[in-house]
Amino acid sequence: MMKNHYSRAAILNWQQWRLKSYCPHKNWEVLKSRFENTLIFIETLRKEVEKIIPVDILVRRKFGAPLELSYHKLNGYLGQHKRFIEKRIEYCKKNPSYFFSYIKLLEIKIWLKLRFGSCSLSVITLVDDYMNLHRLSIPFSHNNKYQIYKHHPHFNENYFKSIETLEKAYWLGFIFADGTIKNSRVCLYLSASAKYIKSNYNHLIRFCVALGLNPEYIDIIHRLEKGLKIQYRHFTLIQFSSEEMANDLCSLGFKGSRSKATEWPSIKFGNKLLDLAFLLGFYDGEADVGRTRINSANKDLLLIIKNKFNIPYMVLPGTKAYKLSLSGQLVNLMQIIFPKSLELKRHKFRLRNIEVIFNNILSKELLNDLLKVISKNKIADIFGVEVNRISQLIKKWGIEDILVDTRNQKIA
Repeated sequence: MMKNHYSRAAILNWQQWRLKSYCPHKNWEVLKSRFENTLIFIETLRKEVEKIIPVDILVRRKFGAPLELSYHKLNGYLGQHKRFIEKRIEYCKKNPSYFFSYIKLLEIKIWLKLRFGSCSLSVITLVDDYMNLHRLSIPFSHNNKYQIYKHHPHFNENYFKSIETLEKAYWLGFIFADGTIKNSRVCLYLSASAKYIKSNYNHLIRFCVALGLNPEYIDIIHRLEKGLKIQYRHFTLIQFSSEEMANDLCSLGFKGSRSKATEWPSIKFGNKLLDLAFLLGFYDGEADVGRTRINSANKDLLLIIKNKFNIPYMVLPGTKAYKLSLSGQLVNLMQIIFPKSLELKRHKFRLRNIEVIFNNILSKELLNDLLKVISKNKIADIFGVEVNRISQLIKKWGIEDILVDTRNQKIA
């Protein structure tokens, strides 16, 4: 028996197999009637194997019945456990839409080739016809770990295995703000007033495209809440089960958007641009529309953000959460670095406390990384200072004044 752990390459092969064009069988209608469901396929498979084995292996089910191949023997030829076929027949009776998995069919073809050599060609062709006829319905595996690929065939469960692009850093920050994890189930949900539903929905489509999720599973929920006044709350969400991705997110420090145990990602991005992209994702999830302030019940996380970016403002207590103003300059900068953020939160903010923000936030490391993607003139404009102020810092810190456009490349 083969192990129930498959490589990403095997999953990609299945995804490509499902989508590739297939030239229909010349007797396609006949083929459909032969393999209308899996029960018919099992019986056809048994009869086809009967033709290539010695007749003395065949048995009679009862006195006077014709000789036939027993399910017990068939299981052995297919390389499966002794009740494999009987179990599949039970599944088919409970669920007429049951199909063998892609991995199991490949395994069966391998065993047939090993058992019968060139004599197995007719049986393997039969298996191929079944696979091609039901190409879009056959799951990758019936192992629970791989059920997600039935609903999300192009899902990349290793998306957060490494954070080397602005897009990955942004979505990681967004999950830290608006995501939840329960067991292996990951959920990203956005709450907003009715007029922002379309914007949130479009943003979740971008999230699905990035991770290879099926956008058809995005839900919009309208919930009636009774408090001091009766009102509706509107949620746009996508949820899916992936033990692999859940483990990756937990190892990065995510414990849930409402958890006080969630910290800044445990890995070092090694680049200030990735830090900015992560913070922008977090901002899009936690900030109010038209504000530079982020809100969170996790005071420690806000303090980490304040210290990491040397923000001169205090973390202040609120009614339900703590608050930290990022400054218009920092939010404007983040939105320039990653232009594909949440549309309803994208504003060009007025610059305040120009000297304080400039002297505190623009560090040597940040300036060095910024010069790789935007000009010193643009940096000066973002911080509201003269270009010669940036030139002076470049000279003072010994930074190479060369613009290298890496916006479409991986960030080292």
